[in-house]
Amino acid sequence: MSINLNSITFQSGLRSKPVRENFTDIMNAVNAQDASISALTTAASGSETVDARDYHTDLKDRLQSTSKGVGSVIITGGAVTEQGTPDMTVHVATGEALVNGVACKWAAADSGTITAPVSNPRIDVVVINSDNTLSIVAGSEAATPVAPDIAASQSALTALELSTSTTSIETAIIHDLRCYSFKKIFTSSGWWIFPYGVNEVKFEMTGAGGAGGNGSAGALHGAGGGGGAGVIKKGIIKKNNNIVKMTVSATGASVITDLDFTITAAAGAVGLNGNGGAIGGNGGAGGGGGAGGGGGGACGDANQDGGSGGEYGTAGTNGEGPGGSTPGTGGATTGTGGFAGHAGGAGGIGTASVCGGGGGGGGYGGRGGNGGGASVNGEAAKGYGAGGGGGAGAASAGTGGTGGAGIVILEWN
Repeated sequence: MSINLNSITFQSGLRSKPVRENFTDIMNAVNAQDASISALTTAASGSETVDARDYHTDLKDRLQSTSKGVGSVIITGGAVTEQGTPDMTVHVATGEALVNGVACKWAAADSGTITAPVSNPRIDVVVINSDNTLSIVAGSEAATPVAPDIAASQSALTALELSTSTTSIETAIIHDLRCYSFKKIFTSSGWWIFPYGVNEVKFEMTGAGGAGGNGSAGALHGAGGGGGAGVIKKGIIKKNNNIVKMTVSATGASVITDLDFTITAAAGAVGLNGNGGAIGGNGGAGGGGGAGGGGGGACGDANQDGGSGGEYGTAGTNGEGPGGSTPGTGGATTGTGGFAGHAGGAGGIGTASVCGGGGGGGGYGGRGGNGGGASVNGEAAKGYGAGGGGGAGAASAGTGGTGGAGIVILEWN
């Protein structure tokens, strides 16, 4: 439906005014106090191009919805830490933020005394308010507690994970919640809570890539297979319990949890080691959007390719015979958004004395590591969730390269 804003008028008291003026009034009310919006008058139905009452109500709803959480980001500082001698307070560093569109700046300060819960655990949230003051929003005690909701005039700094036995606030129970934009990237484990007015968040994640297999030494030596890429997942999380916990590591699965669900992106499989016989190790299997690394070649009387990389969740094949000193090429950089891992490269043809390791599978936005060849050792992965290159088989066998770490990305508006 097309709307000519200049043709719509709204009644305010005894006079009529154009929508642009009314829009400004609504925006001012939103910025000052959400509750003020409900006090604004709506027009009676008339001969306007669009029913003024319906449009006016929709306009207010949209402004309220889009204003919630918008502009609430940390600019700098604001770290919350334990005291030099931990007690039941925390120290908040100086910082700056935009809180619901209001520029805030505060000096370093200590919080007030925090009381331990009596019967069950509790989660409290340290916030900066739009009037430049710091405060603590207390949660409710529960066997499995959730974070409290925060107001439009507040931006979260940290969650405090309290138990009935808490006698001092120490680093282990302090969880950083600061957001510097409407996107937060987790390359290690952490917590996140829904900003005011945000009811869903998009996620993208990958498990860690598998390491490349090691090559073997000896007269007949096989190269290691490339590591598989980690599983890649994306989707939307609806607000339910106001707390989302991320588990992210350099070698394992990436996991998102709240009270009611668990989303897991498994790690890629490790490339198999080359054996002392005539075949190289398999490439590790990738999962979901992740592809397997290429199989390592093996050195013998003839020079043949190593195995191929596996596509989309399948393992690379065994090397069929001798490989070579040319390293297996890592998987190419993935396509737009990084959601489709590419296969790792096969072990290359070369001499009978050095056989190239398989390339690792491509991961989230980056390629896998090259397999080892003349340089012997497999290359480390070149991106999150990508597989490491397999080590070459040689007189002094190469070791496989490390896989890329996992990652979780949250984005909201």
